[in-house]
Amino acid sequence: LVIARDLPPSPWPDLIFEQQRIPHAGWIPHEQLKPISDDTFSTLHPPHRPSNPWTLHVLCPSGIQDQQWSRSAKGIGSALLRLAKSMVPEAGPGSYHQPEGDLPPGTRILQVLRVPEGAWFGWGDPSVGVRPYPGGIIRLKFDSRAPSRSYLKLEEAFQRMGREPTTGQWIVDLGAAPGGLTHACLKRGARVQAVDHGPMKIVSELRQNLRIVKSNGITYTPEAHQLPVDWLVADMLIPPGTALGLIKHWLGNHRCRHAVINIKLPQQNPYQAVRPIASWLQGQARGYQWSMKNLHHDRREITLMAIETSG
Repeated sequence: LVIARDLPPSPWPDLIFEQQRIPHAGWIPHEQLKPISDDTFSTLHPPHRPSNPWTLHVLCPSGIQDQQWSRSAKGIGSALLRLAKSMVPEAGPGSYHQPEGDLPPGTRILQVLRVPEGAWFGWGDPSVGVRPYPGGIIRLKFDSRAPSRSYLKLEEAFQRMGREPTTGQWIVDLGAAPGGLTHACLKRGARVQAVDHGPMKIVSELRQNLRIVKSNGITYTPEAHQLPVDWLVADMLIPPGTALGLIKHWLGNHRCRHAVINIKLPQQNPYQAVRPIASWLQGQARGYQWSMKNLHHDRREITLMAIETSG
C-alpha cells in the first residue's frame, strides 16, 4: 500500500509495480465502520443516477490479508450493498454489476480498501487508471495442456493489451521451450515459429501450425519476406541489458506489430536495471504504444507490452 500526494508527472505511460489505484481517495476511521451508519454510507455512496452502472470492490492490502481483516472487508461489502438497496433504490440490482463479471462501458467502481486503522475509499473508472478487476488483479485459470506457467503471463498480457493473436497471424516465440507462450498463440489459431534449442512440449492437436527453429533466441531474425511479424513474444532468462538489445533490434526496426517481452529483474536495484529500457522506449520506440508492468503472474520480472500505432 502506497499513499501518494501530488505525484509529479511521469515520462512513463504507467507505474510499473502498481496493481490498482484509488484516485482522490477519502478516509473513514475504524470507529465509523462498526457498524456502518447512514452518515458513513452517504459519505461512501454519493447521489446516484439510475443510468450509471456501478460495482463494488472491497479488499485488504496484500500485506494484511489475514482472516480477521478479510472477514471485516467482506462484512463491509455486504453492509454497503444492503444499505444501497434500502437508501438508494435506483442503485440497486438494476444498475449494480458483480465485480467478477463483464462490466458494461461507463461502469463506475467504488473501491474500499480495509486497513487496521480504517478504510480508504474512492470512485473511479478506467479513464482515471482504475483497473476493472478487484485489486487490479486478473486471475486466470491454468490450461492443463500448457507445458509451463509462462502461459498465464501471456494470457494476462493479452487481457491488459486488449489484443490477442488471431487465426492465421504469424508469431515468433523467442526462447520458446517448453512452449507456454507458444501454446497460448497456437490455441487461437495463429502460426508460431518457436525459436529454441530445447524440446517443445506442445500437444499434438496444436502442432499443425507450429514450426520449430533450433536457434539462439537472442540473435535470431526471421527472413526478410516474413517481416514484420504480427507478434513477437519472449520469456528468456537473460539480463536486462541483453533484453534491451533485443527490444532495440525488434522495436527499433519495426520487425513486429505487437510485442510481449518478459524482462527479468536483479535482486538489487531493480529500478536501476529498468531505467535504461524505459528511457530508450520513451525516446526511440516511435510508432508504438507501450507499457511495462509487473503482472500478477510475473515473479521477479516485468512485462513489456507494445502495440504498433504507425509504420
